[in-house]
This record gives sequence, structure tokens and C-alpha cells, in this order.
Amino acid sequence: EWIFSYDNFTANIKIIPNKLAYLKMSGIANDKTLNYIMDIYDKIFEEGYFEENYIYRITDYSELLESDISLRKLYANKLNKIHKKHNKIIKISFVVGASLFFKTTITNSFYIFYIQFPVLSFCFAMLKIIY
Repeated sequence: EWIFSYDNFTANIKIIPNKLAYLKMSGIANDKTLNYIMDIYDKIFEEGYFEENYIYRITDYSELLESDISLRKLYANKLNKIHKKHNKIIKISFVVGASLFFKTTITNSFYIFYIQFPVLSFCFAMLKIIY
């Protein structure tokens, strides 16, 4: 587990090796916080937490207060670059609390389930079904 706090922002990243990456962000994001999160993700892949070429993700944006449009696009682009660098494919992504615009920004060629309220127990139950 990695917890990063800076100014009015906190990121909590948890990993179930070879199965799940979980990220919860709260507060106000900026370039510095985004770069730190991406550095952690890069390190997670470099250290071999995911040996398979696919991953499942849960991302909780329900407590993220602010982030501008350019930062959201930058987040999606950097995340995609890290996945390509490490030859990882997001198989299924559960997204909690994202705005309509952000949902559109992060949509890619994998399955995304948008959850309108924080029901992480549901997400973990779904993963039990998958495995």
C-alpha cells in the first residue's frame, strides 16, 4: 500500500499482486500530485507486482474535489503510456464517482463499469466472481 499526501491532496494506492490495482484520490489534484502517482504506478510495474499482461483496476474519484480538463487528459495519457511501456492491458476497470467528462476522457478499449456511489464491496465481490 502506498499513501501520498501533498497540500490538499491524498492518493491511496493498494495492490493485490497479479490481480488488482486500486486508487482512491481525494482533495485537489495538480501536476505534482499527478506525476507522483504515475511514478508509483511505474514502480509497481517495474517491481513485478503484475506478471500477467492484463490488470483489473478500481479507481475512486468520489472525493476528488478539483482537477482541470488539461490535467484529466494528461492523467489518462500518462496512464496509457505506462501501460504500453510495461505491456499491460486494463481488462476491466471499475470507476467510482467520476464526472461525465472524465468518464469520456478515460474511456479506452477495455471494459469500464461506472459506479455512481462508493460500493467497493460490490467491486471486490465482482472480482471474486472473476477469479
